[in-house]
Amino acid sequence: MNFKILNIVVLFFSLTLSGCGNQPDEYNEAIDHGTASIAAEEYDEAKAYFELALEEEPGDEQSQNILKQLAAYQEAVNYLENDELEKALSHAERIGEITKGSKDLNEQSEALIKEIQENMEKRKVEQAEAEEKEEKAQAEQNSKPVENTNEPSEESAEAAETSYEVSDFVGYYLHFDSDDRTHSDMIATIGYDYLTVGWYMSNFELYEVLDSWIEGNVLSVEYSTQPYGEEAEEYGTFSLSLQEDNGEKSIEFVESGMTFYEATYEEVLDYDYSIQEFLVDDMNP
Repeated sequence: MNFKILNIVVLFFSLTLSGCGNQPDEYNEAIDHGTASIAAEEYDEAKAYFELALEEEPGDEQSQNILKQLAAYQEAVNYLENDELEKALSHAERIGEITKGSKDLNEQSEALIKEIQENMEKRKVEQAEAEEKEEKAQAEQNSKPVENTNEPSEESAEAAETSYEVSDFVGYYLHFDSDDRTHSDMIATIGYDYLTVGWYMSNFELYEVLDSWIEGNVLSVEYSTQPYGEEAEEYGTFSLSLQEDNGEKSIEFVESGMTFYEATYEEVLDYDYSIQEFLVDDMNP
């Protein structure tokens, strides 16, 4: 009976000792696998193994330091891939500053630092070449003779020589719906006190001139409209540019871009337009 009790006690202590031996084995295996993963540059696996080692030995300083090294190394690689070289170099140099870590990671960080520095030098050379190219282009541009912008062009010189007055704009003007001018679809009359614009066989818009001024070949008119029925009187401004080509005069309404060609009173009648007498009188004060 005593013999049996002795065997049970021995077995109990054997199991206890065996169970206590599992923890160091798992820790050592995690360290070994993690170290091998770093050597193989399999950093995610290495991180998992050293985190497992910390679970087995929470206060293990080496595992903590290696995990810090791994984090700095992976961040450096990410910054390098994104061409953020200064940040990459800062994180890579941090690896060597962590003592009691991984010797392999220290060596790999030295190779990474060298690669980053080579890229920084390459970028510096490229920037210098780009600046030199830009300076050369600027120098070539500066060496070109500068055109005398004070000399007026033929068009501006012609406009300067021509001094227009309101009387140069006064007259009848027709708009044509085709190049052969067989039919005029609109008419404009320009007087001293009134301007009209109207469609063929339709009502005319009557504008009373409140003020006018000329700049170059452009006549600007401040006007009011005569109300119809319950419509209110309106005020506004529009501009007309005067063109002369081979003796033919035309005006363009600047706002709409529509061009009207000068016509005589007889030509206006031939196109079946009728002009009110007060408008005729307004053109001949």
